[in-house]
Amino acid sequence: MLTLQEKRKMWRRVCRDFPGDAMMQEVHLIREVMSALEKKGEGRNYRELSVLTRRECAELLKHVTPARRSRETATVGGKQ
Repeated sequence: MLTLQEKRKMWRRVCRDFPGDAMMQEVHLIREVMSALEKKGEGRNYRELSVLTRRECAELLKHVTPARRSRETATVGGKQ
């Protein structure tokens, strides 16, 4: 399992890397979460790893409200 702080750091990174593109942000967040879980040895196979990834991403997105998500993507690096 990843901490909320680790997932928020990943979220900020993908928002910075893909400003204004919500689909790319979510795709790359999934990729980053799956990679981090794999490095920690979570999941015995790809199917289990994908279930854990969905849970981790869902938990993060509960804490990142739509309004906050749009604000973070619009103001990456202090620019609008």
